[in-house]
Amino acid sequence: MKDMVKHFLKLIILSIMLVGLPRVGMVLCGFHLPDLMEFPPMTRYVIHASFSFPVFLGLGLFCLMVILPFAWRAVVFAIGKPNVQQYHLFEMPLLGYMGYLLFGLECAVIGDMIMGSDGNGDSLIEWKEDLGAT
Repeated sequence: MKDMVKHFLKLIILSIMLVGLPRVGMVLCGFHLPDLMEFPPMTRYVIHASFSFPVFLGLGLFCLMVILPFAWRAVVFAIGKPNVQQYHLFEMPLLGYMGYLLFGLECAVIGDMIMGSDGNGDSLIEWKEDLGAT
């Protein structure tokens, strides 16, 4: 019974964090909550960026070109070395965690490309203004 109460308390705390903390952040940032909580979501207040399928495919291919050589080397290394699979951390092969690092680096590179080196989005805005977009 004690164990069940302990798990239930963890579930309640997790629920409060997942539901409550984003709303606290929106209030602290000064957003008007009823606009953000409308159902069904209309997103009338959001300026939507145009979607470009060639850019989407280009970014996808870029991501593959960055990730695949490292992933291929890791697979070849793991297959060629029979002792590699013996090292586990929380029942996952140790080399499997390399994917998390590569994905994080990829996200950092793409985020830096979009947001610019200063991190405030000026480079993307200036780029759109140079093209005449509004």
